[in-house]
Amino acid sequence: MKVAVIIAAKGKCPDLDECLLSLEKQETNFPYRVLVVDDGIESETLRTLSAKNFERIVNQKPGAAGARNYGVSLAQDCEIVAFTDADCIVNN
Repeated sequence: MKVAVIIAAKGKCPDLDECLLSLEKQETNFPYRVLVVDDGIESETLRTLSAKNFERIVNQKPGAAGARNYGVSLAQDCEIVAFTDADCIVNN
């Protein structure tokens, strides 16, 4: 079973680094992918994404709902799709 975690991100996203770190610390037996759907995030966060090997997707549909829907359309290889916001910390 494969899991996709979709994060809609826009602007400065000062908490996105912490969000990604909390996802990286998850202990799971399932393979998962993290898709950050970019609606104009700034370069410092983009460097963090590439360093952590998460996927950055340029949003084709503006707004949070459009970003989430676009992320779902790209996660067709996953049986479970989860969402979190860029300013959330995911608990273990």
